[in-house]
Amino acid sequence: MPQTTPKPCVKALPWQWNLVWTSAGTLVYAACNWAMLSAIAKLGTPEMVGQFALGLAVTAPVLMLAQMNLRAVLATDARGEHGFRDYRAVRINATVAGLLVILGIAAAGYGAKVAALIVAVGLGQAVEGISDIYYGLMQRHERMDRITISLGLRGPLGLAAMVAGVWATGSVLWGAVALFAARLLVLALYDGAVGSRDFVACEPAPRRTWREAATRQFSIFWVALPLSSVMLLSSLSTNMPRYFIEHHIGTRELGIFSAAASLVSVGNTLINAVGQTVTPRLAKLFAWEGPDAFASFSLRLLGFGAGLGLCAVACAAMLGRWVLALMFRPEYAGYAGLLTALMVAGAIGYMASLLGYAVTAARSFRAQMPLFVVVAAATLISSTLLIPAHGLAGAAMASGISSAVQLAGLAILFLRLTAGNRTLAFPAPEPETNA
Repeated sequence: MPQTTPKPCVKALPWQWNLVWTSAGTLVYAACNWAMLSAIAKLGTPEMVGQFALGLAVTAPVLMLAQMNLRAVLATDARGEHGFRDYRAVRINATVAGLLVILGIAAAGYGAKVAALIVAVGLGQAVEGISDIYYGLMQRHERMDRITISLGLRGPLGLAAMVAGVWATGSVLWGAVALFAARLLVLALYDGAVGSRDFVACEPAPRRTWREAATRQFSIFWVALPLSSVMLLSSLSTNMPRYFIEHHIGTRELGIFSAAASLVSVGNTLINAVGQTVTPRLAKLFAWEGPDAFASFSLRLLGFGAGLGLCAVACAAMLGRWVLALMFRPEYAGYAGLLTALMVAGAIGYMASLLGYAVTAARSFRAQMPLFVVVAAATLISSTLLIPAHGLAGAAMASGISSAVQLAGLAILFLRLTAGNRTLAFPAPEPETNA
């Protein structure tokens, strides 16, 4: 039987304060991740940037599939259908399986040095995945301040570890190993011990046989399976232009493309902060108040994404050369046009991301799977046609096409949710009264 709605041991924060906390934490963390690429570029070469980007591009789709976006499933579990311990068990088991797949890909498809780098990057991303399920617990209880503390530790420590590793050895491989160690330290000492302690303690933990536990975990897996496919296809769509760049143009150009694309992530950071903060609120609006309130709040989010995208494009057009030269090296300044094109694609992606958070908050998981099959197909076709013919400009165009198809498809799903499902709202729970 479904559990009652989780009652936090620590009082939830208002969503406005959660937004402030999340924005601060994700901005710091994204700035540190971006600074890693900048540090590799300044301490090394574009080829080294490309090698690190290749490691991320190879490992991200596998681990996205393994993670199954369980954080969103956990955070939107407004009626408490499953306990945190079951979600955590599913995440750990799937992550181990994902690491084995990455090991096989690295061993079969790359030389020893590149394979070692891919595995090291994969280990660092896997630790992030385990931290992420704890973030889902904190998010469900609407305490984003705990997540911000974790990000405030993990970002600077990871950056310092990467810089120290590359500076001391001249190798991005040892930088990735040091990054993995720093992330593991934060997971062990904060995420799994301090930050989530209050919330784990108040989660129901009934005694169950291993068969009962396995049944509940399979139930979570079955609910999350469509989202895992969505995350895989989304990650493939994001990284597909990078595969074509590396294959047709070279690792150096992949490094330049990745450096320019990393600036788009500045806006993505704010978009994700907003989306993660309001996901529990959107889920409650859809579950208890119905599609009208849900649609009104979602459209305000979409307007915010459009405004942020326009500002990003304008900044790239006016300041692109100066920013690229300052943040990386003078040789990157010649790619200001590429940065502007990527910002246009990013602006479309900002709106698509926020609409995706709304659709996911409504727990419309399975409907997203065919959409992202279409998105991946569109990205593959556009990358095949445009990148060999137009180089990095073709890669930016392929990214824009991918984002546009995703936005259009999510808009259709959103309209169906808000216009065609008026009977799905449940009565709002009665407020508790003190005895």
